[in-house]
Amino acid sequence: MQSTQMEFNFHTVKRISFGYGKISNLGKEAKNFAAKTVLLVTDKNLKSLGLINRIETILKNENLKTILYDGVSSEPELEIADSCAQLGKKEKCDLIIGIGGGSVLDVAKAAAILITNEGKAEEYQGFGSKIKAPGVKTILVPTTAGTGSEVTPTAVFINRRKKIKLGINSSYLFTDLVLLDPELTLSLPKEITASTGMDALTHAIESYVAKRSSPISDMFALEAFELIWNNLPLAVKNGQDVQARTNLLLGSCLAGIAIANAGVGAAHALSYPLSVFFKIPHGLANGILIPYIMRYNYKNRPDRPEKFAHLAQKMSILEESEEKAVSFVWERVVELNEKIGIPKDLSKFNIPESAIPGLVENTFLLKPVIENNPHPFDEKTAREILEELISAHS
Repeated sequence: MQSTQMEFNFHTVKRISFGYGKISNLGKEAKNFAAKTVLLVTDKNLKSLGLINRIETILKNENLKTILYDGVSSEPELEIADSCAQLGKKEKCDLIIGIGGGSVLDVAKAAAILITNEGKAEEYQGFGSKIKAPGVKTILVPTTAGTGSEVTPTAVFINRRKKIKLGINSSYLFTDLVLLDPELTLSLPKEITASTGMDALTHAIESYVAKRSSPISDMFALEAFELIWNNLPLAVKNGQDVQARTNLLLGSCLAGIAIANAGVGAAHALSYPLSVFFKIPHGLANGILIPYIMRYNYKNRPDRPEKFAHLAQKMSILEESEEKAVSFVWERVVELNEKIGIPKDLSKFNIPESAIPGLVENTFLLKPVIENNPHPFDEKTAREILEELISAHS
């Protein structure tokens, strides 16, 4: 039961348009913003697959001038946001459309505010909003079901100078329109479906048990969890399963809404330095870490243990007692990882044990994230989890 003294705020994007084939409406939607010049942000992979040519045709049919920026990498550094914004300024773009995975969407959001605010991306990175003015209008179109970036007020980048991965955070990063089309996810390879899907599942789990959670964020998180849990194995098994893809995309979006309000926890804090120092994709790192964090949180009993019971119910864990059912929750996530091809540890990445102190130190630079974990999480615990992950099967 929630406390009668509860206090919370809830924020989300202005509008979400969801449905199979919705991409065909993109030109008309862009036209509704009275745009003249569109900055189309994507990556070279989507360009090579032909999707961007299709998008450019849709926009051209509405007499919209399109400027293409396709320089986004899978783990973008701050300089990419700066170069994208510079192109937008140069071409006087008045609308940004980001189409791609979470990295593309993050670059699109950051570029939008960098066009209208002075300075470089690094100046706005960190906790506590420093952005003074809204950005140019944005439309975000995810092509993966994982990051939920389309509905969050955060854009995450690697800062090579400081050797840290950190977000630009501001309500000004909430997009003007999210366009969710399951058709765009049908061609995703199994590996990307699995890793981005586990990213979304981690969002649902961590936001649900987070200290900053609320009755509204819980509603989104629990529904997201059920959709992802039931449909991720189906989508990995058969990428052309439209119903599974549809449910997975919706679940990812709902999980994104949940983390935008409740935040994340220790799994995310640990995953960031793994991306910075060992280039492990964010979703994959989260997928590997989340069972270990769930085990820790369960064994140390968070303030609201009934939430683990709710997760057990959604997993259809049938045991003679609720207590026993809850004890199997994290093990079921391990089983899911095995089923969809997510490694059970970090041994394949050849991380030396000597790197652990630096990884722990970098993890605790994300203090607000660590403090949002449902149970106190200290450096000793982080070190023990990393030691287990790195040396378990080496």
